[in-house]
Amino acid sequence: MEKERGNQTPTVKDDVLRAEGPGPVGSAAIKRIEVRYLAKVKTIKEELSTESKVSAEKRRLKSLFKDVSSEKLKLVDSLLDNAAWMIVKLQELRDIVDREGLIDEYQNGANQWGKKRSAAADLYNSILKNFMTLMRQLTDLVPESKLADDEIEDEFMQFVNNRG
Repeated sequence: MEKERGNQTPTVKDDVLRAEGPGPVGSAAIKRIEVRYLAKVKTIKEELSTESKVSAEKRRLKSLFKDVSSEKLKLVDSLLDNAAWMIVKLQELRDIVDREGLIDEYQNGANQWGKKRSAAADLYNSILKNFMTLMRQLTDLVPESKLADDEIEDEFMQFVNNRG
């Protein structure tokens, strides 16, 4: 029988115990419950960690666009969300590629072996391409006054071109 806990929400451990169902409670059953519980806790921690990283990146990106009008910033809020998520996922994929390499070996059938580009590397390249496009869109929102260095360079080039 389950303990009554009032209005408290069930914990991850309760979920795992409930999923295990009735049966003999020996050391093997307890070990299975413990392993499943720890796996769920690890997954939840990773999700929270990813969410906190994405939130931190979004705050950082918003600080870079502090000179953008509030109306424009409201319009591009979802773009900032996507950019922040992409930054976090690109770092995670880069860690995987660093750890596992760019090449995966595969086996088709009994005697056919080969090498191919890793799925993590393919995903990294795909997300990076989309990220670069997204960042181009976002940087187009930066006010012209922030591009003063570019203006100075343009004026210099005009001066050089007009001399000849």
